[in-house]
Formats: sequence, C-alpha cells, structure tokens
Amino acid sequence: MAEIFSIALIWSTIRLSTPLILAALGGLFSERSGVINIALEGMMLAGAFTAAAVTHAAGNPFVGLLAGMVAGMSVAAIHAVACIRYRADQVVYPDDRHATPFEWRFLSVVRCHALDSQR
Repeated sequence: MAEIFSIALIWSTIRLSTPLILAALGGLFSERSGVINIALEGMMLAGAFTAAAVTHAAGNPFVGLLAGMVAGMSVAAIHAVACIRYRADQVVYPDDRHATPFEWRFLSVVRCHALDSQR
C-alpha cells in the first residue's frame, strides 16, 4: 500500500491539477463579477488547441503560446459580450430557446460528434 501513495504520486497530482485549479480561480472571479461562466474548460480547450496548431505551423512555441492566450481571451470576450451586453442566458440547456448562436453552434458540434461516435 505504501508504494501506491508515494511522493511522486503527490507531486504528479499537484502538477496535473494546476490548470484546473487556475480555471477554478478564473471561475471564482467571474462569479464574483456576476457572470456565471461554466465554459472555462472550453476556453482552456480552445486555447490549447490553438496553441498546439500555431506552434506546429510556426515552429515557435512562444508564438503558439501567444496565439493560445489570444484564442482563450477571444472566446471569453464573445461570452462576455453576449451575456453582459445582449443579456443572453449564461447557462445553456439543450432545450433553451434563448441561447446565443455561438452556443448553439457548439452544442450542434457536440451532438454531431456524439452521434458519429455511436456508429
């Protein structure tokens, strides 16, 4: 039992949970400002994918890092403008008729992927 819970496991847990902890802190700040933001992992995914794609295309990891940050901020800005300026629903349910077009498009991609994986 002692070899299961080793120091390496503890450090690995801390290392791998850091992005989720930082996203949770971002969610805390957005909640304190009055915006319910449940799309934090989607923003992280958009930033990570963009960073990986741009790093591969440019061959420079710093350019990829900058592009990932810009992508995450762009998704956050779209969500903020839709929710604050145009008063769109902050939490989207699949049967919600007042969702923003961006959220509907995202839900349709998720549904298509789910249907495609069932074949």
